[in-house]
Amino acid sequence: MKYRKLAFGVIAFVAVCMLQSFIIVEVKDAKIRFSDLQWRFICQEAEDRKKLIFVYISADYCGTCRRMEPNMKSNKLGIYYNKNFVNTRFDAQDVVQHERATAWGVTSVPTMVFLNQKREVIHVANGYRDPAGLLMEARIAVDKANESNLANSRN
Repeated sequence: MKYRKLAFGVIAFVAVCMLQSFIIVEVKDAKIRFSDLQWRFICQEAEDRKKLIFVYISADYCGTCRRMEPNMKSNKLGIYYNKNFVNTRFDAQDVVQHERATAWGVTSVPTMVFLNQKREVIHVANGYRDPAGLLMEARIAVDKANESNLANSRN
């Protein structure tokens, strides 16, 4: 009888430890997930999932861009961005991506462009942002999208 209780206790302890390790791994991997899909598929995914589009525009030569990269690995940011946006990166040195970014009014890097499902620019933020600043810019974009949706539903 003692061995059964002991075996049950050990099994329960191991199960709890394993469950906690899965939860910890999930939270650790909560950074912003950037899609490598082609632009048309990113737009389609945003439309299908009813999400906004976040485009992070940077360049290899940009020191500020490199300093900002670790900021995008924040768990809090990842949770918010992954919930509200289809996230992608543009390389300012890529001809096609550069032309698209220029059409959105982008003139420097790093720049964050937030678009609605119709590919219309709803918010642009230029320059370095710490994690709190990145979260603030995302919230501004979501608020602007919600205001726009509310205004459109009234018309």
